[in-house]
Amino acid sequence: MSYSINNINRYWEEINKLLWNSATRDDEQDHIVKNSIKRNVDSILRDIKIQRSSIESFKIPSQRILKALLCLNENDSNFNAFYLAFSHINRALKHFEEAPMRYNVTFCLNKTLWKKEGTKHHPQLSLNFAAHRAPYEVWEKLVEHLVTGRPKAARAFEEYSKTPEFLALLEVYRSLPPQNPQEQDLLNELFDEINAEFFQKKLQKPRIVWAQRHAYRQLGRYNFSHDYISLSPVLKHPKTPRAALKFVLFHEMLHIVHGIKKQNGRAHTHTPQFKRDEARFPNHREIENILSRLSEIHSEP
Repeated sequence: MSYSINNINRYWEEINKLLWNSATRDDEQDHIVKNSIKRNVDSILRDIKIQRSSIESFKIPSQRILKALLCLNENDSNFNAFYLAFSHINRALKHFEEAPMRYNVTFCLNKTLWKKEGTKHHPQLSLNFAAHRAPYEVWEKLVEHLVTGRPKAARAFEEYSKTPEFLALLEVYRSLPPQNPQEQDLLNELFDEINAEFFQKKLQKPRIVWAQRHAYRQLGRYNFSHDYISLSPVLKHPKTPRAALKFVLFHEMLHIVHGIKKQNGRAHTHTPQFKRDEARFPNHREIENILSRLSEIHSEP
């Protein structure tokens, strides 16, 4: 069956079901599921383009599911982490001598942290998508609570929901603004152009999005924890030179290459080597001057 934005809720349920079944069989990661996600996400984005609409024109639940699918589809790391969560839950259930096949496990994209429904013989477990990178020990404690009813066992999961990792995933998967497919294509094409020109096509593409805030001070940011680049929407202004947008994206891509260097207990991202590589961009001094005056340029009649 092919899927579109109109039946995306059903598709999300199907993905969860396929991955849970794969985990309970102790299969290798199911490449068929991964390829299915890519194929159907591409199909959904084509539908949106044909309708000449944007993602934000759809209902909030559909927007959230599509954003989650885009992240899973973006790179192997995101997909593998999601699959591993199902494997952790399967392992924890076995640890407490529960039969995983009796359970139906689904990750949800709402405010629910976790919820157990269904019947005694066929429990339904709903979990917050932002928790899917939790370590095995956290899942084991949650399953212990589900099996034994011990209130203290659930605290590990509740505490994890307050960690920077969980909150960062909420930012990535729930709070980032919906992306216009045409604009997403532009960013992906620009990434590919820079990747070929400066990095011999060796960089794996992160998720690239337009941020919510129209900031002139911070034009771009690379999130090291969750591998995404956000760019200020002011770079979309008609008076912003294409070379300026390209330079900002190039700068954030350099962060992927150089990472974070620690020295004397302090983290450094703009190291001397970083700055030497940044200087490889043609006319970078002139472009930096344009970026420093971008607000003034946009205000000119």
